Amino acid sequence: MQSQSPSPQQPSEAVYNAERLEMLDLSTLLDTPPEEIFDRYTELASRCLGVPVSLVSLVTHERQFFKSQIGLPEPWASQRETPLTHSFCQHVVATGEPLIVDNAPLHPLVKDNLAISEIGVMAYAGIPLQALGRYNLGAFCAIDTKPHDWSKQDIDILSALAEAVTREIDLRFVARQLHSQFEELQKLEVLRDDMVQMLVHDLRTPLATLVGGIQTLESMMDPDPIQSELLTISLRGGRTLAQMVDTILDVSRGEAGELALNRQEISPLALIDSALLQVELLSQRKEQELAFKLMPHLPPLFADEEKLSRVLVNLLGNATRHTPREGKIEIRVSSYDDETGKGLLWCVADDGSGIANEDFGRIFEKFGQVGASDTRKSTSGLGLAFCKMVVESHGGRIWVESVLGEGSQFFFTVPSLA
Repeated sequence: MQSQSPSPQQPSEAVYNAERLEMLDLSTLLDTPPEEIFDRYTELASRCLGVPVSLVSLVTHERQFFKSQIGLPEPWASQRETPLTHSFCQHVVATGEPLIVDNAPLHPLVKDNLAISEIGVMAYAGIPLQALGRYNLGAFCAIDTKPHDWSKQDIDILSALAEAVTREIDLRFVARQLHSQFEELQKLEVLRDDMVQMLVHDLRTPLATLVGGIQTLESMMDPDPIQSELLTISLRGGRTLAQMVDTILDVSRGEAGELALNRQEISPLALIDSALLQVELLSQRKEQELAFKLMPHLPPLFADEEKLSRVLVNLLGNATRHTPREGKIEIRVSSYDDETGKGLLWCVADDGSGIANEDFGRIFEKFGQVGASDTRKSTSGLGLAFCKMVVESHGGRIWVESVLGEGSQFFFTVPSLA
């Protein structure tokens, strides 16, 4: 194949381009150890083309660094770089086009290059490494120590390998960008969580005042039935909002590993009674059946009563919202003794709308709500995330089994400490 000359553009104009040099720095490939992924390509090029030397060369404003090299003589093999006085690859960067040299001492562009006399470069074929389709960072090249008539097949093979190297470099840029975006999102999430915690803390005092004021008003007056119902609704709403505030704070503490448990001996039946009391009004409005089924002779729990009660209230509240009028909701408690240990197995079952399999994982994440918008809008989106944190802090686990249109069963375990 005849030698090809680059365009009239001078190498210095492109090689010294500030934007190109910045992208070369951002690639984080300069002055880094050899990597197997790049070495495989240079070994393959040398073997397929039958030449002793192949390089992945990255060209800066003053040198070329070999991210991968095979066949260079010493000291260049150990140094893994040369000054531009020994670089053919700078001309590939300058033009953005392949440079094919069959006989270097006779080629007008490179005949005075020191790589001929000091490294023994007699023939050269280089393909641009154009990162992100714009930036000529260097060249993927093959070198022979004797004149070489490069065939079209040689150039096709070299071009295919150069494209593979370029894709690998592009992946590094994409990965770096994604990592940078991930770090930025993490910072924004921390900022958001800090703001939420600050706002939530500020809400606790006025909420306590509101609930206390309603209770005082109720005790001071002799309300008629309508007034009594309004006061009850207001009080329940205030307490619900206060529970949402506590849930947000507890989820934040759980994520920070600061969710403290106040363990004490509690009766499973007492826990159920407390939870049913908090959801019975909603279930009565929908004429739903609330029931529970306990295995005989259940041992007492040694757990945080307040937090486990809120777990049950969250699960029962979800069940009442997603179960149609006149539906059934049931709490079941039994003991277990298997390879995982001993404890109590809890289940909240309903015959409501059910949950799709693909949603099983994300419903326990923060704001991982599923279902119709009219059932989501009255919740914080943190209830199941809170349940998961509380159950896991007790050493248990929580999961769901569901069939769309037939209902759901939420299970969780509370292990015995003994």
